[in-house]
Amino acid sequence: MGETKNRSFNSHMLTLHQRLRQALDLGVIRHDSEGRRWECTNVEVQGHVVRSIASFLECISSDLLRHQLVKRSIADMVLALEQILSSGNETMLDNAASVTVKLIELLGNSVFQYDVSNLVGTLSCLLSSQRSSIASSSAIALNCILSKITISNFRRHHKFWHTLEERNAVGNILCASQGYIDGNQNIECFKEMLSLLRTIMWQWPPSRYLAWNNAVVTSSLQDLCMNLESSLVAKILQVYSALGTLFTTLYEVMEPISF
Repeated sequence: MGETKNRSFNSHMLTLHQRLRQALDLGVIRHDSEGRRWECTNVEVQGHVVRSIASFLECISSDLLRHQLVKRSIADMVLALEQILSSGNETMLDNAASVTVKLIELLGNSVFQYDVSNLVGTLSCLLSSQRSSIASSSAIALNCILSKITISNFRRHHKFWHTLEERNAVGNILCASQGYIDGNQNIECFKEMLSLLRTIMWQWPPSRYLAWNNAVVTSSLQDLCMNLESSLVAKILQVYSALGTLFTTLYEVMEPISF
């Protein structure tokens, strides 16, 4: 088994991994008391790190995630991306958010082998970005993480809800949704926001009140059901289903229609 893994990790991947490690080592510092931290604000270094991570992820498969060389680097990739995303460096946010999506999607169910709690908080804040590409990527990555949480792990479940509350994730989603309603966000970003909102409301019922209490957005969503493409209507109805008002909404949407 070990020999197979080593053969799969070919010379090209080894080269990319060496470049990745060299890039990460420019910013990841080990502190005896605080563990590993990212301590680099240099824009050029940040860009180099993001590109190195992207190149490595392009050539690796999920089967190789168990390879020891990869496992040792994933934690540092998560750390670097979280800090770069939270730095507020506008020139880096688009690429960093896109690469974060690739990493989280590749990790799949193994994502919780790594500390992603700070990343959840950072992505929650970026949901309010005025740039649709950043907000959309943040929603996708966050949805990939949150949809894999199980209630059986109460400590993690509670910790993530505390983070979402603290960073106003639901409020940011509703604000972004209002942006689409007002014509300031594109439809793809709106769809990702709806999917994320549904996930949060299913996972953490207290979040439903925050959505239900925003009468402007909820009534606007209901109005949109009358005039939009079927794929978007389906996502809106899924939100109402998680909100617990699906049947009432369906009745109100269908009532004006004569057969």
